[in-house]
Amino acid sequence: MHKTFLSLFLLGLMGVSSAQQAKPPAQISQPQAPLATFSKTAELVTIPVVVIDKKGLPVIGLTKDDFVVQENGKTTREIASFEAVETSPTASQSDLQLAAGEYSNFTRSIAQPTRITIIVLDMINTPFTSQARVKAELLKFLANNLRGDEPTALLTIGRNGVRQIHPFTSDPQILITALKKVTSSLSNMDINEIQQDNPSDPSNLTDEEQQLEQFQRDNEAMANAFFQKNAIRDTMASMEQIAQAYAGLPGRKVMLWASSGFPFLIEDPQSIVGMGTDMVSDYERVWHAMNAANIAIYPINSEGLENPTFAAFDVTKRNAPFPTRGTRVPQRPVYDKYQQRRDTMKSFAEATGGKPCMDRNDLATCFDLALRDSNSYYMLAYYLPEEDRKPGWHKLKVTVKKKDVNVRARSGFLVPEKSKQPADSLKTELFNAFHSPLDYTGLPLFVRWTEKKPDPKDEQRVRAFFEVAMSGTSLIIDPGDNNHINLEVAALAYDDKGKIVGEMSKTIDGRLKADNADTIRKNGLRYRDEIGLPKGKYTVKVVVRDDLAGKVGSVSVPVTVN
Repeated sequence: MHKTFLSLFLLGLMGVSSAQQAKPPAQISQPQAPLATFSKTAELVTIPVVVIDKKGLPVIGLTKDDFVVQENGKTTREIASFEAVETSPTASQSDLQLAAGEYSNFTRSIAQPTRITIIVLDMINTPFTSQARVKAELLKFLANNLRGDEPTALLTIGRNGVRQIHPFTSDPQILITALKKVTSSLSNMDINEIQQDNPSDPSNLTDEEQQLEQFQRDNEAMANAFFQKNAIRDTMASMEQIAQAYAGLPGRKVMLWASSGFPFLIEDPQSIVGMGTDMVSDYERVWHAMNAANIAIYPINSEGLENPTFAAFDVTKRNAPFPTRGTRVPQRPVYDKYQQRRDTMKSFAEATGGKPCMDRNDLATCFDLALRDSNSYYMLAYYLPEEDRKPGWHKLKVTVKKKDVNVRARSGFLVPEKSKQPADSLKTELFNAFHSPLDYTGLPLFVRWTEKKPDPKDEQRVRAFFEVAMSGTSLIIDPGDNNHINLEVAALAYDDKGKIVGEMSKTIDGRLKADNADTIRKNGLRYRDEIGLPKGKYTVKVVVRDDLAGKVGSVSVPVTVN
C-alpha cells in the first residue's frame, strides 16, 4: 500500500476515542496459538497431544518431563511451553452484546476450552447406498450417546461444496431433526461406476484386440482420473473452509469425517508406476489448515466392514508387463482403489492427530470412540531454530516415558515459503472465503454500516460506507521488520439470486511508527471503506486476510440501500 494511504488509514484510527476503539475487540476471546508462527521474533510450534491408556481412558497427571518431541526423525526438541488441558462438558458461553447494526463472525464467547465436535457427512465420496446407512447410524448415536452438554455442529460435503445443516448446538434433538432432512445424492464413485464398461475376457482376445482393449481402458482411466481429481479438489476446498470456519475457537476440536474416502494416489496411465502424486501438495495444505485450527480428523469408514476380495478395483489393469523385450523394468503394480481409500483416511488422521475407525459395522460406536479423546489433552510447544526452518513438511513424533499408553498427536507441520504467497494461491483462498457458506473465524471481525450517500455519478447507485474492527492481539505486526503490517481487505455484495452487484478490495501493506503499532496492539484496529451498490436488499461478505499470519476472517452483513 502507498505511504499516503497508510497515513490516512492511521489518522482514521487515531480519530476514534480509546473507549470506542477498544469495545468491539474486547468482546472477543483471545485466539488460540497457531500451529506455527514464523518471523524474526517468533518461531513457536504448538502440538496438542492426547494420551490414553489400554482401556481408552485419558491419562492425566503427566508433566513436561514425561514427553519427548522429535522432528524429522532425528532432532529432539526442548519443550518450551506445557499445559495440561481439562475440557469442560459445557462451555462458559454468553451472547456477545453487539451494538445495533453491528455484525460479527463471533456470536458466542468461549472463555475456556470445551469439547467441540464437528460432524461432517461426506456425500461426494460416499456411495449412494452407504449414505442412508451412515445417516441411520448417526441418528442412533445422537439419540443414545450425545449427552446434550457440549457444542456439536453438523455439516455435509457434496458436489456443490460444504453445507451447514445446523450450527453448534448442545441439543441432540435439534441435530436429529436437522439430520432427518438430509437427502442422499450420487457420489463421484457412483458416477464413475455408471460410466465404466465391464472389461472383456483377455483369454478370448487376440494380441491386437488386447492392445486395443488396454488403450480403451487407459483412456477411461484418464477420464476417471480427471473427474476424481475434481472431486478431491472439491473435498479439499470444503475441508479448508471448515478449518477456517472454526480456526478462531479455542482448544482442540474433533471432526468426525464419515466417508468412504478417496484414492490417496490417483490412477494415472501416463505415469511409469500407474499412479500420480500431484495431489499430495493439496493434502499438505489442508493438513496445515486443520492443524492451524487445532482440528483433529477422525475418519469413519462409512462402508463399514468390507471384504477386500470384493473391493472395487480391476486387477487386470496393471498386471500386463511393459511391451519392452530384454529390459528389467518391473510390472506396474496393481492399482488397488480399496487400499488407496483406506490410506487416505489413515493419512488424514495421522497428519492431524486423530484416529481412523474402520472395519466396523456399528458406526455409532465409531462416533462415540472419537469423542472420548476430547476429555483431556496436553498442549506442548517448542521454538524452531532459524537454521531449521526449511520450507516444506516437517515430520513430528511425540512419545511418552510411560508404559502401556497410546499417544495421538499430529504427525507434522508445514513451514511456508519465506516469499510472499503466490498471487494465484491468494486469489484461490479469497475465492473460497467468499463462496463458503461459513464465516471464517481466524481473524475476529466486527462490521457495521456507518452511512449511505447517493452516487453523484449514477443516481441508481448508492455509496455504502462500512467499518471493520479487529482485535490487536489477532493481527501480526512484525517488530523485526519495522512494525510491518500486511492486510488484504475485500468485500462482495450479492443479491438474493447470488449475483454479484458490487465489490471492493484494498491492500494495507506498510511499516508503522512504534507508537502507532503499540496503539493497534492495545486498542485494536478500525478500517473504513465503501462499496458501491444499486438500490435494493443485499448480503455483503467482508473478508480480511492477514498475509503475515496467514489468517482469514469473514463476516456476512445484510444491507438495504434506497
